[in-house]
Amino acid sequence: MPYALPNLPDHEYQQLTQWLAKGEKMPTAIAPTKTELVMVEQCEVFLKGD
Repeated sequence: MPYALPNLPDHEYQQLTQWLAKGEKMPTAIAPTKTELVMVEQCEVFLKGD
């Protein structure tokens, strides 16, 4: 789990581990929009302190 976030509920954790054990595939990722790319860049600049 990401740092400082709560754990998954047991039923969600079990579902996830079963899904992974079966070798299920992730859905195809959707490309970010131009607006989303700008937002990501702004966040990265802020977090890096540039």
